[in-house]
Amino acid sequence: MEGDPWKKKRRRSKQKRHRSHSPGGRKGQANISGEYAKRHSRKDVAPTSSFASIQPSSAPITVEVKKEPPPVWLGYLLGLAGVTLLILLGGGHNVYALALSLLLPGVALLAHPPQQSPGLWLDRAAIAFLAFLLLAFVPSFYWPEAEWRSAARDIFQIELPASLSVQPWGSFEAWVSALAGFAWFYAASSWKINHQGRRSFYLVLSLVLGLLSLVVLWGNMSGAKYPSAEDSTVFSFFPNRNQTANFLAVGGVVAFGYAMCALRSRRLTPILGVIVSGLCFLALVWGISRAGVLLFFTGIVLGYVLQLACGRIPRGIKLGFPLFLLAFSVFIVSNSRTTERIVDFAASAEGWSEEFRVLMAKDTWAMIKSAPLAGHGLGSFPAVFPQYRELSANHQRAVHPESDVLWLTAETGLLGSALFLGFLVAYLIRCRGLSHGPSGGYRIVAMAALFVFLLHSFVDVSGHRPGTVYFAILIAALALPHDKAQLRAYRPLFWRACGAFLVLVGLMWGLGGVTGLPLHSSIAVERKESRIEESIELGDYTNGLDHVDKWIGQRPLDWRAYFQRATLTLSESGARARAAADFRRARFVEPNIGVVALEEGYAWLDYDPERTIAAWRELFSREFENRDSVFRRILNTAERNQKLLDGLARLSDLYPEFRVYFLNFQSGDFLMQELARDLKNDPRLSLYTREQRTSILKNWIRRGDREAAKEFLQENASGLNQSWWLWSLLHKEQAKFESAVQYIRGALNPPELPEVKVKGVPLERLKREFSVVPGDVMKGTALLHVYIAEGNFQKVREVAQTMISAQREVPLYVLYWHAESYFHLEDYIETWYAYERYLKKLWDEDE
Repeated sequence: MEGDPWKKKRRRSKQKRHRSHSPGGRKGQANISGEYAKRHSRKDVAPTSSFASIQPSSAPITVEVKKEPPPVWLGYLLGLAGVTLLILLGGGHNVYALALSLLLPGVALLAHPPQQSPGLWLDRAAIAFLAFLLLAFVPSFYWPEAEWRSAARDIFQIELPASLSVQPWGSFEAWVSALAGFAWFYAASSWKINHQGRRSFYLVLSLVLGLLSLVVLWGNMSGAKYPSAEDSTVFSFFPNRNQTANFLAVGGVVAFGYAMCALRSRRLTPILGVIVSGLCFLALVWGISRAGVLLFFTGIVLGYVLQLACGRIPRGIKLGFPLFLLAFSVFIVSNSRTTERIVDFAASAEGWSEEFRVLMAKDTWAMIKSAPLAGHGLGSFPAVFPQYRELSANHQRAVHPESDVLWLTAETGLLGSALFLGFLVAYLIRCRGLSHGPSGGYRIVAMAALFVFLLHSFVDVSGHRPGTVYFAILIAALALPHDKAQLRAYRPLFWRACGAFLVLVGLMWGLGGVTGLPLHSSIAVERKESRIEESIELGDYTNGLDHVDKWIGQRPLDWRAYFQRATLTLSESGARARAAADFRRARFVEPNIGVVALEEGYAWLDYDPERTIAAWRELFSREFENRDSVFRRILNTAERNQKLLDGLARLSDLYPEFRVYFLNFQSGDFLMQELARDLKNDPRLSLYTREQRTSILKNWIRRGDREAAKEFLQENASGLNQSWWLWSLLHKEQAKFESAVQYIRGALNPPELPEVKVKGVPLERLKREFSVVPGDVMKGTALLHVYIAEGNFQKVREVAQTMISAQREVPLYVLYWHAESYFHLEDYIETWYAYERYLKKLWDEDE
């Protein structure tokens, strides 16, 4: 047994425990150094058979608490402040917003040049795309020439620039804006941010969104308009409400996603995200943006699905999200005012119908097919598109194709769009692993919001508005992973050079906006127009022509410039041939809008009426909002010009409604001459509708040969509306008022006189009360009952006349009995005119 190894091992273990408790052992030394702990050590308590509880130890217990690092997000906070300011400046294409859109990335690159690249392929795609945009300045003979371009040069002698772009200055400004957009992306992607910083940023962003949503709600409820968007149909920070809807939809998705992420922290901040998301939704509804509401819910559902797929949603949200949607729906349905607003919103028509967008897309595709590889040059769409506009032609100038995708493809071609698509693909590859790390939920939210923005770019142009695109870029930077494995960026000198260039150009544009110096193309054109107006006022037409030539040199496809030069030429020398050539150029560069030919006709009035008629004849082959009102306006202009009237007589043959307006505008011998011409070809005037024939005959009776009108009325009474009224009108014009009144009384049924409960009230009291308040309909109606029953039509006339004088909206029965009182008093002239007033109101109400 002595040699048993297990026995030796137990002996050594016992000796080791004995040494550890001895004064020289480790535990003994610990007991010596800490007598307090030794006295209360449970191991040193002697065993006992007692059931008494062991005395608890009072030794201090230390729990290590891990502190969160401070939030890092200053760059994003400043970026959000800049984007908010950009939106408040209108966020569109006014010179101040454009200047700020250059200053923001310029200052960011100067202050903090990127130290790391977001990705090699991102860099390559961005550089390739920006370089490809410079093809707008390459000579045009490298590309197949479009038919309109050769026609402009060879037929109309329009001097176009040698470059692919027809307005190089505008193309350069567009390229600088594109450079600024990419610079903003690289600056934002280089800003440092940690998990705590993301949480703080989303909180502040939600607060900003909530405030702006409240402003939009207030503006729409009060009917106010934002200073830079007075022409918008609703309250909007942008000139076009769709851009405000885009901002609210993207922001609402971010706020709701923040609420879902913050629920994991068990704080009260998720409530803020839900409230802000609801405010964004209400602002979209009050702004009547169906596309915005659709994008809003698409982004929320997408964010929820992505979070669910990545397993980042707590069990409470999985159950709570459907319940939240149900509760939200119940709230909307139970609130009558909100329900009414949503019904109006759902039934409302957008500014342009979906059919119009399809037609715009077809015309834009025709433009793309004419230059499929390199496009027509950056920034040239508004100038070139009129040459391809057919299906979507209307009275308004088109500045974009209602789609960012089509706009980009039309200006940069399929190759340019492919390069930008490559940049997006490289970005999505860089964003792989969205759910990794503690910030995965916030990155998923950013990606869902960015998807909403990109989806909207297919049906609108938010990608071409600095306010919305800079906000989207800020969100896109938040979806990128901020790890330490990124590539090293270009040297700081390169970024600072880009920043300095953007700051310099931005300051120049801003200075131009403040001082009026021609440092931006829009300011330069406005300046030239004002100088031309000053020259016209001073009679210095030569100086005005010099300014117009500079205008044409800058924008050779602007019809207003050629029109202005033509009018100045007529005023200076009366050179009709030169003026006519410029008018033809104006009609060529803008072949759709009717106002071009309309204004040309007015310009020729004092020089050549025949050219005026020729211009107006072309006018009605163009697009107008209301061509009938335009023709009436032309008729008023030609009232005292017989040569012009002769020309308009033939012009009125274009449409029956024009002919009706023209005939009703004439009188005397000229009217009968034109009627004889029509009756010779069509004795019954069957080419016109019943309403049109009736209208012609009314004017014929009033201003023409009444005997001839009587003969036509006898033969064609069945083809006219209310022939009894025409007979009455004819007898009235022949001063036969009694018979004229009999025609009316024989055709009308008296309106019902309403009963009034005033039984027991003395007549004298009614008369006193009515004299005090002559507009009292109830007292006046009661008096009419009394006097009609008595047959006292003198009093009926007085009461009716008092009610008519005291009220704006007079009941029909008052007007009727006013006319009847005159009839019973045998004043047939006043009877007829009183009946005319009654019939006018009766027919207006029927319409």
